[in-house]
Amino acid sequence: TLTMPDAVLTALSGGGAFPIQLLSAVTKTIWLEHAEAQVNSETGEIIFPAWGERQFEEALWSLVWQGKMTNSSFAPVRALLHGGKTVRAPRRAARRRVTMRPPTPLALSGLWSAVSCGDGRTVMPNKPLDGVIEPGMLENSDTGIGMAHTASVEERELALIDSLLDRYGVIAAPLVDKERIAGGFSALYPVLKRMEEHGTLVRGMFVKGFGAAQFAERDTVDALRSDTQWHSQSCVALDVTDPANLTGSAIAWPEQDYLKPARRSGSIIVLKQGEPVLFSVPKSHKIVSFTADETILRPSCAELAYVLQRQPSGSISFSEMNGTSLKARNEYRQILYAAGFVDSPQGMKLYC
Repeated sequence: TLTMPDAVLTALSGGGAFPIQLLSAVTKTIWLEHAEAQVNSETGEIIFPAWGERQFEEALWSLVWQGKMTNSSFAPVRALLHGGKTVRAPRRAARRRVTMRPPTPLALSGLWSAVSCGDGRTVMPNKPLDGVIEPGMLENSDTGIGMAHTASVEERELALIDSLLDRYGVIAAPLVDKERIAGGFSALYPVLKRMEEHGTLVRGMFVKGFGAAQFAERDTVDALRSDTQWHSQSCVALDVTDPANLTGSAIAWPEQDYLKPARRSGSIIVLKQGEPVLFSVPKSHKIVSFTADETILRPSCAELAYVLQRQPSGSISFSEMNGTSLKARNEYRQILYAAGFVDSPQGMKLYC
């Protein structure tokens, strides 16, 4: 009998990435074709296997934790870390706006795909379909023939470099140290150097503070040098511990005199073109800005409000910004008011 995880991997064996609705439909077809009917020993009734979306989702995440599946977005992982809590708006907010519920849960959003080995082969399950493939074997995408394969040290290093390039775009010592890779940057340097000699990567000083030994693909370097791409990017707010935020880990915090930022869960950072603009700590009711430019602060505060409103807290208050009390009239109050905050005894309040 074909198990649910095997059916998911079989659906993805041809390559590609799919939304959850399409992947569920294909997996269901494969699973029902190979699922065996059972006979009730007492009544003689033939019982056909029943498809369950719950079991499908559990199989999906079990493959993710085993490293056999991945997603095009961090949103599903963030949704799981959030605990699956439902954000409920207060009655006064419900009268002001209509809340739209996304058709796909965040924990299942994005495009799902199987994790390949970088050479056209995909890890396949032990399944009794056209041929018997033992666990741990690989199937060639061209011939469909199962082959035993043990990755060499260099193949594992190449796969690791591909993963770092996908995540950061640039490989440098501070980023490798952040990942706590065995042997550090010096362990990957010989492979990076050979990739540079073959023209796969280029070396240079692409990111300030990362040293001279930085490696990236040519397309990435062109994108970093392109003014058009950077000017088109909008603000984005993230939990300060989000892997997509390098500020405070590989990149140092900008200097300011009001508050010492720290990478603690619950704090939010707002980035503009990769540069930190705002740092907020809802628990201590404080906000710090790293720029005085109102043309940047206004959209950044609006993005901060947009993210905070999706947290199940009811309301969030801030009492000071850059060391200035938000109970008194000042330019910070005006910027926060334009972002959706309202006056309150504590300072400025945002209803969620």
